[in-house]
Amino acid sequence: MQYLQLARRFSQSLVLFFIIDISGAVADVAKGPTHGLYGTPGLIDMPTSENAPDASVAFSLSGYNGQIRSTLTFQILPGLLGSFRYSTLYNEWTGDGRQHWDRSFDLRYQVMPETRLLPAISLGVQDFIGTGVFSGEYVVGTKTIGPLKASVGLGWGRYGSHNGFKNPLSGLSSKFDTRPARDFGVGGEVEANGWFRGDAAAFGGLSWPLNDQLTAKLEYSSDAYVHETQQYGQVVKTPWNYGATYMAKSGTRSYGLYWLGGSKLAFSVSVIADPKKTSNGSGRDLAPLPVRRDLSRPLGLPPAQTDAHTLYKVLKADGFNPVGHEITGTTARLQIENLRYRSSSQAVGRAARIASRYFGDEIAIFAIDLVEKNLPLTSVEISRESLVAYEFSLAPAEEFMDQVAFRDVKSLVSAPEEKSSFYWRLRPYFDYGLFDPDQPVRFEFGVALETEYVFSPSSFAEFGIYKQVIGNLDSIERDSNSVLPHVRSDHKHYHKQGDPGLEYLTVNYLTKPHATGYVRLTGGYLEAMYAGVSAEYLWQPTTQNWGLGIELNKVRQRDFDMRFGLRPYDVFTGHVSAYYDFGGRFDGQLDIGQYLAGDKGATLSVNRVTSNGWRFGAWATLTDVPFKTFGEGSFDKGLRVDIPLDWILGKPSPLVMQTPIRIIGRDGGARLHVNHRLYPLIQHGQRADMGREWARFWR
Repeated sequence: MQYLQLARRFSQSLVLFFIIDISGAVADVAKGPTHGLYGTPGLIDMPTSENAPDASVAFSLSGYNGQIRSTLTFQILPGLLGSFRYSTLYNEWTGDGRQHWDRSFDLRYQVMPETRLLPAISLGVQDFIGTGVFSGEYVVGTKTIGPLKASVGLGWGRYGSHNGFKNPLSGLSSKFDTRPARDFGVGGEVEANGWFRGDAAAFGGLSWPLNDQLTAKLEYSSDAYVHETQQYGQVVKTPWNYGATYMAKSGTRSYGLYWLGGSKLAFSVSVIADPKKTSNGSGRDLAPLPVRRDLSRPLGLPPAQTDAHTLYKVLKADGFNPVGHEITGTTARLQIENLRYRSSSQAVGRAARIASRYFGDEIAIFAIDLVEKNLPLTSVEISRESLVAYEFSLAPAEEFMDQVAFRDVKSLVSAPEEKSSFYWRLRPYFDYGLFDPDQPVRFEFGVALETEYVFSPSSFAEFGIYKQVIGNLDSIERDSNSVLPHVRSDHKHYHKQGDPGLEYLTVNYLTKPHATGYVRLTGGYLEAMYAGVSAEYLWQPTTQNWGLGIELNKVRQRDFDMRFGLRPYDVFTGHVSAYYDFGGRFDGQLDIGQYLAGDKGATLSVNRVTSNGWRFGAWATLTDVPFKTFGEGSFDKGLRVDIPLDWILGKPSPLVMQTPIRIIGRDGGARLHVNHRLYPLIQHGQRADMGREWARFWR
């Protein structure tokens, strides 16, 4: 048994980049780009055409004269960069000394990499969703000349506000002559009709590495700082900015100090991580058992016999719960629950090696079945001959994977004992809230008591009680102004009155009616705000990179004290879902149905997945609720960053730090939270997901 959902969210942490930093993850950024005041690879306030390493992520904090910018930047693809920025602007629009909080998104695409003769060329759009305080577009080229990196570009919008001239694109159409005013309404909308319009202006600069850690920067800025001049009286004496960036030896931190416009001091701090690299190298896993060759024939020894007792003992010592086994002819089937390894490929590889040692020499095929909560997920069939041939081979992992068969499996080889069991744990928890205009970062530390009572192999009950120890989530004062049913926006009352609170109390039933189908039934107090019943069916063949599911829920809102009482609001909600694994870098999910407020629409989620378990994602929900009715942000959207704990620790752990970042949390597009949703439960056992990390089979 994987006690109390071992793979459940390990942490929701705002300090995840501090954890990355102290883990000593080496990003090898000393030879790469440095980050400017916008938190993206660049000079100081001007962009360059440089890219970070593929899939790398950076968190930056910068500020000067009434501005603080917090930026999360991710290298989505080798040529595509994306950023989310949350900025504190003093006096902006209000004029009375109060703070204004602004969200913005950037995209940059490198259309041409640098060659021996030609510069790298990139197109970028900045602050293209939101209020447009920082909005601008640019084309920029960067060329390495000896130790120097020189950048020259053409900008529009904010980047075209100093010494502007007639737009070169006006020859294509007269509409490029003028830039329309930004009508951002309630924010959150893309307004592409103003891109690359209005006056253009030139910018450029140099970066010069003085040594391996210190880089000097000089730039000519095409930003007239109109907002800063109007709102906080910033004086721009010169378009020239200069300063320096210092990179720590670890390669995970950089610090910048700059002089802007001849009048203002600016600073920046960045924490950078490359998921593909870590100071732990290949990790500190204990070596797996070697594959056992059949020694009876070449050496004339008596054939080895199956030793099930030792087999199970060794499996348990290596982090597995042996569910059962059977031998049919020359095939041995071994069903296991993986309790230690995040990577299913690594788990299968270690189990196959153990099987080769303790099944008899007559066994030619090992079928390793992965089991999750007594649901058989997939069967991986490997021949003893292939194990022997590839154990020390330098052949690519894909070549060995072609020798392996993945098959659907319906049931366990032997029914588990029909006995009840009880598990419990007491653990710390961390919760947080972001982007409240009164306090943009709120948090809560506490203690959670979680239990699970197993009635049978398919059914179990569980509950969780949470008690806050320290935090300020219960100090939210702002009332909801939503005109929709308050299905999520009254969350402040749950934090104020529900301490301690019954987070969930459910009875669950999981089964597999056929080899490619899964069923979940859940009833009780499903989550902090809703009670009711939930039913789900998932069709997902293990060798297919797409699946289909349906979920139906009938729920009622819980009382604010998070005990057993219910409020009058009840709703039917449900979705039809399609799951698709694009192979390699991406997977996605599309959900179509009815949400908690009764609105109908769809949610699209796309994730970039690395070969060692990092996951970066974004989602957006559009429903029949008009943007003005939805309120600030126009529609529900957000980001996610998942960091595997084994990447940080360098030793096996199935736990993953999951950090969702909801840009605007309102009532439109809100979904129910239910434990044990089927696709997240079984995804790690599918061929497409295992293929990403198949090289870990031999670890």
